[in-house]
Formats: sequence, C-alpha cells, structure tokens
Amino acid sequence: MSAARRRDAIEAAAARLRAAGIEALALPLDATDFAAVARAVRKALDRFGRIDHLVNNAGTIEPIAPPHLADPAQ
Repeated sequence: MSAARRRDAIEAAAARLRAAGIEALALPLDATDFAAVARAVRKALDRFGRIDHLVNNAGTIEPIAPPHLADPAQ
C-alpha cells in the first residue's frame, strides 16, 4: 500500500508497481487526519492481511512525541 496527499501522484506510483508485477493499493491520504490514517491501515490489512514495512514520511513536525503518547487531535 502507498499513501500520499495527491491522488494523481500515488496512482502513478501504484501503476508503476503494478507494471512491474507488484500488487499495489494506492490511497490518497492526509497524514494529519488520524481517522483517515486509521482507515488506510484497515484497508491495507483487509487487502494484504498484514503490514510488513512502514515508512512514515509525513511533512508535519509538531507535536513531537512517541506515537503511543502523541495526541492525534494536536
């Protein structure tokens, strides 16, 4: 699964993966929307059964906290 804010960019990336024979799920996503992130995780789990790797490369910095202590509303 790949997620990004811009649908066109993420669909293009998924198309390149599919062309290489890799199953891909492209999801437009605003990483600052906690509910949207939870839905994306659920879609990935429903489709693939597990998540093997995760790269969190979102463009937000504040508040800085370990994920288990972060307040999604902030």
